[in-house]
Amino acid sequence: MLSGTNQLTAIISPKITLTAETGIYYGTSNLLTIDTSSDPGKGLTATVNDSGILKINDVDDFRVLSATTANGDIALQNGSGDIVVELATAGGTGAVAEIRANAALSIGAVSAVDEVVIQGGTTITPLTGPATNVTAAKLSVYTLAGDAASSSNPLNTQVDNLEGYNSGGLYLTNTGDLEIGGISKVVPGVTGGGTSDIDISTTGSLTVNEQVAHTGTGNVLLTGDSISIDAQVSTGGGDVSLLANQNITGGAGGDINSGGGAVLLRADQDTSGGGTIQTAGDITAGTG
Repeated sequence: MLSGTNQLTAIISPKITLTAETGIYYGTSNLLTIDTSSDPGKGLTATVNDSGILKINDVDDFRVLSATTANGDIALQNGSGDIVVELATAGGTGAVAEIRANAALSIGAVSAVDEVVIQGGTTITPLTGPATNVTAAKLSVYTLAGDAASSSNPLNTQVDNLEGYNSGGLYLTNTGDLEIGGISKVVPGVTGGGTSDIDISTTGSLTVNEQVAHTGTGNVLLTGDSISIDAQVSTGGGDVSLLANQNITGGAGGDINSGGGAVLLRADQDTSGGGTIQTAGDITAGTG
């Protein structure tokens, strides 16, 4: 175990390497405060080789070259500035990786057996290079003052459940089946704002069990092999588009409301010759 003895700043260096068997943290299970660099090639490398948690707080901008646990949670945050995470891996049953940046967050490859939580005080940006930015059973995405990724550089994920609360847009491309919801009762579904879009696509089936709500005027675009809508999909004034290679189905709670924009439901998006649209929810679109 490695733990700090000075709660203010335990370690100060442009390049820090920490290795322990049963945990890296302060006190009993609190964040260990450090001050390291955000420059390329510098920053933090931390490894927990046996069962134990890894909890780090940097005082300002910092870069995580690698943060790894064999069997334990990871928590990374900072007091001010940006965080760049090149690699973070939380191993072990039920492990969670939680990364919260005071300002901008850039992520390379982050994985956990159970859940990954990423939060940008401003924006979240995927680093170029990794084919998959997040691998986990569950992913929660939060931006407090900006977009999570972009249309030209989306988050590439392999997750089963997705939720998020974003002041701006969310751009995400997933591999496999994906459910919106099923993680937290505090912030249900996916929420966006401003003029950027909520653009979520997956290679498998897409199931909306909790709301997809854009409070601004951006568009909502949902794409999957098949799409099932059992909760409201809405925007404050943009367009709503559902594109499925196979069927689009909706339950009684699966209302679609564009707030004045257009609504597009398209089955057989891949023109393979199959696909139906059947919904019990209400559809409200603009008249223009």
